[in-house]
Amino acid sequence: MKKEKLKNIALKFLKEKGVKPIYICISGAHLYGFPSVDSDYDIRCCHVSDTKDFFHLKKIKETFEKTLIVDGVEVDIVSHEIEKVLNLLIKNNSNILENIFSENLHPTIEHKQLLKLAKKAISKQVYFPYHGMAKQNYKKFIESLNPVYKKKSVKKYLYVLRSYMAGIYALKTGEIQPNITKLNKYFKLSVIDKLVRLKRETETKEVKGSEQAEFAIARLAAEIETAFEQSKLPEKPKNIEDIDKFMYKVRLKYI
Repeated sequence: MKKEKLKNIALKFLKEKGVKPIYICISGAHLYGFPSVDSDYDIRCCHVSDTKDFFHLKKIKETFEKTLIVDGVEVDIVSHEIEKVLNLLIKNNSNILENIFSENLHPTIEHKQLLKLAKKAISKQVYFPYHGMAKQNYKKFIESLNPVYKKKSVKKYLYVLRSYMAGIYALKTGEIQPNITKLNKYFKLSVIDKLVRLKRETETKEVKGSEQAEFAIARLAAEIETAFEQSKLPEKPKNIEDIDKFMYKVRLKYI
């Protein structure tokens, strides 16, 4: 599906909610570098609500979600209000960081400013979401004795590997890179290319002989701990005041 069409779907959705877009991006497998021919589309947005909406007893809704079928393909839209995005940015939430740094299908001045703030906000805290995501996915989908997950899919291995790789890369370089193929230019793991090729065939492709993947996961699990200990990034974001000032200016602009 063309990016322009996805952008227009998101814009229509946000218009219906009465909010203004800050950014619209594509997430999921398409962002991570291993979409299948039958992959659905994940659209992630940041919006700003009218400041006057905050002057009521009823709290505004922070997140809007919708799933629809377009041309036979599932499209999942999630949009967070700017204040929620900024609070997650301060925590170095990996999903939010990846969304901010990915291609914005609807460029805005606010996104350019947000991008600058995000670059300065990256800290050692980025370890926690990436490490947590990798551990959670491994425990649930690979290590689990749940019969539902008895068949190990290529997709699940890639999600675990990508999380570790992106976390290590961020801790070592201070940069956010969600694409596993680009990350692998740094890590040079042969199993990644193999798994990506399999995943691109179909969304439900299963792993046959996962020893290589298991070995890579074990290596990366140890490496992220070392990267965290040796990282030269600040312990926490040092530009929280600047982020707060940005929030204030946005609220004044949309009053």
